[in-house]
Amino acid sequence: MVLSILGHMIFFFILILGLISLFFALPGTWLILVTTTAYAWVTGFTQVGGGMLLLLALLTVVGEVVEYLFGIAGARRFGSSGRGILFSILGGFAGAIVGAPLFFGFGAVLGALVGAFLGAVLIELLTYGAAEWKKAVRSGWGNFLGRIAGVITKMAIAIGMIVWITATVLT
Repeated sequence: MVLSILGHMIFFFILILGLISLFFALPGTWLILVTTTAYAWVTGFTQVGGGMLLLLALLTVVGEVVEYLFGIAGARRFGSSGRGILFSILGGFAGAIVGAPLFFGFGAVLGALVGAFLGAVLIELLTYGAAEWKKAVRSGWGNFLGRIAGVITKMAIAIGMIVWITATVLT
């Protein structure tokens, strides 16, 4: 009984850790999926079955894809070029890595957003020249807003996953 309670506490803790990891630009939805898959396997798929795992995997992929599509949509809406979008993604990754040690890890989120902005602005400046700085900043702003919308959407998906898993496991 104590082992069961401890196991459930660890399971739910890791689910919440998956949600929190999204703030650090980490793949939290994947952590939620892998943890739930391990839980299902350990419990003999009695509460969480293959169908649910398949739907959770689909939600995980949708969350990842939507995050990037929103970034691209925001960039396009504000006039970013294909290179601006690519360098926004690369700048976001670099910013997350550089920012991760700052502010108790919350720097990864800030770094990803600033990196996305700067990546787009810098490549647009290099492509169109300093005379087009307004266009470059507008492109960076679109990338920034798109990334924020993508992260918010991915967070909503992760919360939905956790609520569904919790409701399933506790019933």
